[in-house]
Amino acid sequence: MDLHGPILLVEDNDDDAFFFEKAVQRLGVSLKVDRVVDGPQAVEYLMNQIESSPAGSLVGPCMVLLDLKLPRMDGFEVLEWIRHHEALKNLRVNILSSSGEEADRLKASYLKADAYLVKPIAIEDYYLMVKQIWEQWLLPITTASPENQPAIRSQIGGSESAQITGPSKPAGPPQ
Repeated sequence: MDLHGPILLVEDNDDDAFFFEKAVQRLGVSLKVDRVVDGPQAVEYLMNQIESSPAGSLVGPCMVLLDLKLPRMDGFEVLEWIRHHEALKNLRVNILSSSGEEADRLKASYLKADAYLVKPIAIEDYYLMVKQIWEQWLLPITTASPENQPAIRSQIGGSESAQITGPSKPAGPPQ
């Protein structure tokens, strides 16, 4: 069964992109991965998708996997641009970074990233991460509408299994 669109992988590291794409192939599912290597290319890709979609809505991609440390425009800037664009407000954006720093996690949460994933070190862990992405976020959208999908946040790192923590909210004063 095909998804509504590809995954957009925003990744400047050729090795990380290679391992991710090989893990998708190994999973054996119908999943297209489009890759760009920096922030401006991600913005251009998404603008082209919007312009080619009816009525300014977005047909694809179904998800963005966004590295933080990108040339020319970092992942936080791309995430902020996405969240301020009306046609992209429901687009799932998962951070995929080598940084496990709490400050990066908090900033991603504040900017409304849907999940924060730490890049695996071992090749086998890439497969486990891709399998988790497929089972938690992509497989459900092949059978249900996006309005019915819960916002799931997870942390995946190394060979640890996913820890589903539910929606996170930016820190701030109680209302």
